[in-house]
Amino acid sequence: MHEPMRHRAPDATPFDARLQRARLERIASSRAAGTGLAEAHTGFPPGEDQVSTLYRLRQ
Repeated sequence: MHEPMRHRAPDATPFDARLQRARLERIASSRAAGTGLAEAHTGFPPGEDQVSTLYRLRQ
């Protein structure tokens, strides 16, 4: 999901605003949704950074 979640589009309808708010509330209230967003944004599972991933892949 790459729709803007923090900034409203100038041409947003009231429905768009409610949908955006619902998405933000879901991310804020659900650990699974927050984790999914973080993984999608960074490409790494929680607790794993780029260095440890590269090291593991080289083994």
